[in-house]
Amino acid sequence: MDLNTITLILTIVIGLILLIFILFLIIKAKESQNLKNGYKEIKLGMDEKELIALLGEPTSIGYSNTETKILRWELNESAIRSVFDHDPTRSVWVEIKDEKVIAFDGHNINKSIWT
Repeated sequence: MDLNTITLILTIVIGLILLIFILFLIIKAKESQNLKNGYKEIKLGMDEKELIALLGEPTSIGYSNTETKILRWELNESAIRSVFDHDPTRSVWVEIKDEKVIAFDGHNINKSIWT
């Protein structure tokens, strides 16, 4: 192989790596926006099935007692947030009782992914 061929191959490989990274950033930004927008739509008394249709399947499910289910959605954005951000996680938790939302809260919901 001559130098021009090697240079061309390296340029293509680097371009593909950059393209994959940019696509990853776009997907993460979209996930983040979906969680932010979904959080704005959560209402007390909302049906659990409606909530899951809004936010997707939760990252984790737990129980605070035998009657209260806790659903949690969490996005770790450390790959796209600044290296100076010591808390790169965006999350939403929702308490469910009798298949209805009884409480909810968010962490870093309105924080920009670019800070």
